[in-house]
Amino acid sequence: MNKIITASLIALATFSFVACKDDGMNVKFTDVGPKMTINSCDQSAFMGDSIRFSVTLQDEFPLSTLKAKVMYDETAVSNVTIRTKENGTYEGVICAPIFADIPNGTASVVFTAQNTGLGTTVDSTQVTITRPNPDYMTLNINGKSYKMAKTADYQYSVTDAFPASAPATIETPALNTSGTKVSFGWDGSNVKAGSTTTIPLESVKAGTYTISFDLMKLTADPFGKITSKLSSSSNTEVLHLLQGASLSFPNISGITSWDFDFDFFAVDDNSNVTFKAIDGLYKFTADFAKKFIRVEAMADADNTSSLNDNGEGAIWVIGGSFGKPVIGPSWDTNDGAYCMSEVSDKVYQFTVTAGASIATSGYSIKFFRQKGWGGEFGASNYAANNSKSLITITDGGNIEAADGVELEAGKSYSFILDITNGVNAATITVKNVVIPVHALDIKVNNTAADRISATVYRVPQLNISQNETMTVSGIENLTSWYLDPDYLKIDGNALKFNAVSGKYSVELHLDYNYVLFRKLKSDGSEGEIGDGAAWLMAWGLGNPFMKDHQLAFNPGSAFCMAQVSPMVFQYTGVAVEDENSTIVGGRFRYNNISAKLFWQDGWGGEMKRLVFTADAAKYLEQESADDGANFHFIKGAALELGATYVLTVDMSAGKASGANYDGVITVDLKKK
Repeated sequence: MNKIITASLIALATFSFVACKDDGMNVKFTDVGPKMTINSCDQSAFMGDSIRFSVTLQDEFPLSTLKAKVMYDETAVSNVTIRTKENGTYEGVICAPIFADIPNGTASVVFTAQNTGLGTTVDSTQVTITRPNPDYMTLNINGKSYKMAKTADYQYSVTDAFPASAPATIETPALNTSGTKVSFGWDGSNVKAGSTTTIPLESVKAGTYTISFDLMKLTADPFGKITSKLSSSSNTEVLHLLQGASLSFPNISGITSWDFDFDFFAVDDNSNVTFKAIDGLYKFTADFAKKFIRVEAMADADNTSSLNDNGEGAIWVIGGSFGKPVIGPSWDTNDGAYCMSEVSDKVYQFTVTAGASIATSGYSIKFFRQKGWGGEFGASNYAANNSKSLITITDGGNIEAADGVELEAGKSYSFILDITNGVNAATITVKNVVIPVHALDIKVNNTAADRISATVYRVPQLNISQNETMTVSGIENLTSWYLDPDYLKIDGNALKFNAVSGKYSVELHLDYNYVLFRKLKSDGSEGEIGDGAAWLMAWGLGNPFMKDHQLAFNPGSAFCMAQVSPMVFQYTGVAVEDENSTIVGGRFRYNNISAKLFWQDGWGGEMKRLVFTADAAKYLEQESADDGANFHFIKGAALELGATYVLTVDMSAGKASGANYDGVITVDLKKK
């Protein structure tokens, strides 16, 4: 009922006319109906309840019928007919049915009285209708009852040990003093109130799982498949899942193009999704920007799971230069802590792709017994390293690349931690695996881009000349993208490259519509200062905007400044108020930065003493006289909000070789 029906229907006609049909039967007709008085009618009822009424009829003609119907909006949803042979009072009941997605509202009960002369009288009254929303429901399976707890309005669930096939009926508690209950069964294709046929609930296997019921939508789960409720307006949920359970995500458009975590999900050629981890309670968090669902093992609905001394629970991965679905924050116990998937009893797995979600080298990961600092796996916890050709275990228990070894870019690797012999006798194995993906056909200058994640595509290496026209195919809305003004410029209708000629990787981010360039060595590996690559890490500088996109200090994820002329590097952006700004192109926090320039993408060679131009000296200073100290704003200095500024680093007077630079570093900052 989306609107209230207010108009009472008036008794027909104020005069009478009697006609006799002379066909030998002497039948009389009239256009005047019986006199009708609605003595009483329930003023309120809940869906699934009965509405009681009393109506008195009087007429000179013999009476025929009294009909009542319940109207939800303009639709008759319930009817009852009472035979009326003589004048008097007639009592009856009519159902206020319960259907899916009908909210609370006001219904009309319309009464029609008719005599044998076909004269009719119509009148109506209004009834307030509410959908039941009890504190619990009762699930009945094979003669056994389970209490379904209320998790939200009209939402109910119970987690218990159920058989694989669990045909059930569901019932409300008593909803009024008369003890009226509403029961739900199956009509052959949907849940239906009043049906005694059992709802064919079914799981992938017998065990502990959750059965849920939605009293608004009249839906139940599971039917051999878990229906996720994740949506853009509700991006988290906690589910009790069985290994091998089928999953559907009806509220996520284009889910087949998302990144499914290989450790927790399997996706077949028909896009059917099944759950790979062992039975347990799990939290799903959907990131609609990155098109990724993070999975975390839970101890209960509110707390993540931790590893017990018996090897049960959860193991977490924290470290640097890795992440999911792409490389994330370094040594971060919140966004940078990832739950391993327990794929079999006390065997845990964590899978990443080299060059995409883990650096080919320079990474460092560590296993923890909880999501955060505290209990951790040290070197003494390991009984064996089965992959010494790829990884080494440091004295502190960190897992790092073996000396001189790099993971092969584009290949995926599963780090498997086996603690079946005990937490202090762990073995680690790294296996090369193949992750099936759905890739878009994106090309830059006719060179195919590799799929790094659902929202990141990369051309690993491309020779680009300064002022060369750039072409991109496979992206429909390129005109709406943020174009880094230091790397790209518009010349008429052409998109041209603004940086010096050389070999670059080109990374297209489909989540926030921007492009990243990285200067490379001649062999395609990441460039150093001797190759014309200067790397910026900073707080208070961001790309393409500030919120969650500050350049930060994450080795392996530094920002490669555009070399706009030989050994002159440039960074342009708009001044914005704080780190929560989402203004595209807002790359400077107007009054607070702390930045440093590096000669490689990570720790090692870095800037030494800086020389500030007169313009830059109005805003910036080096934190101390020490070589390598960060530069930041002078106390009280601030950029003009909304104005565009250009940060220039000039090293053309010095000499660079490999990851070393010797010479003057001149820094300029001015309003454009």
